[in-house]
Amino acid sequence: MATLTTDKIISELESYFEDKYQYVFWYDDKAQFKDIIDQIASNLNEVRLYKAQANQQFKTKIDLLSDSQHKYLIYAPYERPRIQENYLTDLEHYSKLFTADATQIILEELNLSVDKLSFVKQYHAFFGAKDRRKNFIKYWSVDFDTTPEKGIIAAITKTEKLDINELFMKIIAAGKENNQYLFLFAKYNVLDYFWKLV
Repeated sequence: MATLTTDKIISELESYFEDKYQYVFWYDDKAQFKDIIDQIASNLNEVRLYKAQANQQFKTKIDLLSDSQHKYLIYAPYERPRIQENYLTDLEHYSKLFTADATQIILEELNLSVDKLSFVKQYHAFFGAKDRRKNFIKYWSVDFDTTPEKGIIAAITKTEKLDINELFMKIIAAGKENNQYLFLFAKYNVLDYFWKLV
C-alpha cells in the first residue's frame, strides 16, 4: 500500500501527464526509488514505465519514438547526463523533469516523526535496503526515541527492545574473529555508539 508521500508522488506525476506531457523523465542518481518504481508506475493511469539504462540512451530514444501512442514515465537510475552527452535532450525539452525526496519517503515508511529526518539522512546507507528497513520497524521501540541509533543496533542483531544481556550474548556468540555484528556496526556507522552503550 502506498504511503502518504508516495501518494503525493503519484498525484504529482499524474498532474504532469494530465497537462498533456507525453514523457516525464525521472533521474534518480542514487537509485533510491528503484525498489518502488514499479509500484508507483502501476498506480498511474494509462502511463507506461520505461526503465532507461545509462549506456543505452540512443536505444531509449528509438524505443520511445517508435511508440507515439502512449505516455511514458522514463525512470533513469543514474545521474542526468550533461547536455553535450545527452541524446535525450530534445525529448526532455518537450517533456517534464521530476525529482523526489527519498529520505522523506523512508521517514514515513518507518513511521518516524519529522524531527528524525536528519537521523534518517545520516544513516541513509543503512536505510537504503528494504529488508533493513523492515527489521528496523520490527525491532523499533518507543524507548529508542531519544537515541534512535539503538534501533539500528536492534535491527542488525534482531534483539527485542535491545535487551543488553541478549545483545551481549549475540555479540559474544558471533566470535572474536570476523564478528558479523561488529562488522555491520562499523559498516553502518553505529560502532562508536555501540561501544558507548557498552
